[in-house]
Amino acid sequence: MTLIFSLLFTITPLNLEQPAQTDHEAIEAAIIQLFDAMRESNMQKAAEVFHERLQLSTVVDRGAGAELIESSAAEFLEAIGRPKEDAWNEQYSGLEIHVDGDLAAAWMDYRFYRSDQFSHCGVNAIKFIRTSAVWQMYSITDTRRETGC
Repeated sequence: MTLIFSLLFTITPLNLEQPAQTDHEAIEAAIIQLFDAMRESNMQKAAEVFHERLQLSTVVDRGAGAELIESSAAEFLEAIGRPKEDAWNEQYSGLEIHVDGDLAAAWMDYRFYRSDQFSHCGVNAIKFIRTSAVWQMYSITDTRRETGC
């Protein structure tokens, strides 16, 4: 009887192990973590998926050509962490992820809401780098529009 219990406790942990997360799953998990952090106003949770040299930019259509507006990661994190009456709720669709070694890119459509109120939509283009087996965002570029969503 002792032998049976010993075998069960030795074999069972092997059967309970979770399969390793694929690169695509890890990258999507980082995206989900960022959007959850935005909804929760959780600056620390967002910072966990950001590389220390994160670059943020928005492509703004000015009619006669686009303008690139850059913002700092510190300002973005502060804005995420600031308590809000209307939660930032970003919903994405059409996610495409491409990976080559330790470099990855994600492209997705998004719709941004303040709580349940539609604000704007566009595309997110996010670049990732794998550092110490963790995927981190090092560049986020988005477009923004209020129509044509």
